[in-house]
Amino acid sequence: MASGQDLYAIDATSQRLDALWRIPDLGHFVGPFTLASTKLEFVTYKDKNFWFWEYQLPQLRLKNKTLLPFSRPLETVREIRLGSCSESGIFDCSAVLPPRETTGAETDVALAARQILFRKTNGSWTEFLAIGMDEQVLADPVIASNWLALCLASKLATRILVYGYTKGAKPVLRIEIRIEGKCNPSVRFDGSLLTISDDLGHLRAYELTHGEQIRDLNL
Repeated sequence: MASGQDLYAIDATSQRLDALWRIPDLGHFVGPFTLASTKLEFVTYKDKNFWFWEYQLPQLRLKNKTLLPFSRPLETVREIRLGSCSESGIFDCSAVLPPRETTGAETDVALAARQILFRKTNGSWTEFLAIGMDEQVLADPVIASNWLALCLASKLATRILVYGYTKGAKPVLRIEIRIEGKCNPSVRFDGSLLTISDDLGHLRAYELTHGEQIRDLNL
């Protein structure tokens, strides 16, 4: 868990939740943790630079600290969202300030505001997905071992895009889930099971190996 610019590893089985490790002054965390049984990855911003951190678990031993070039001019970004798909690459789902009104063809600034970007760990940033003109990214990407979910919303609908990824490969779309109306979904991966609940009172569950929906409940 993060507190300010510090990272803590907590023994959740302890009655007192004793902190086992504390790593101070890592910088501002700018996206989700990617946590697996043997590794922890995340991105921070410190001293006007972005850093990609890789730790080995359970020892919480630093494996790599990599300077990460940012993909956009900082002055154009409203909220930074960077997340790592372990051994695949890094996503930039940052919320970009809306461009000034223009006439004619879409400007480069307007196009950049709709782009979700991806780079392999030692590669360069490329467009991964262009979202709809009226869509926005709702939150940080949800990342688990071999799985990634992006939550997008417009006034009419909410989309949840679920990708699978493997070592060295670009994530591949496996399931697209559409919910009528704008909502705030909560997405959880548990192995090959995906569970989605929302503030409209729906609960859905999917088996990811075959992409099959196994539950659809109205609460």
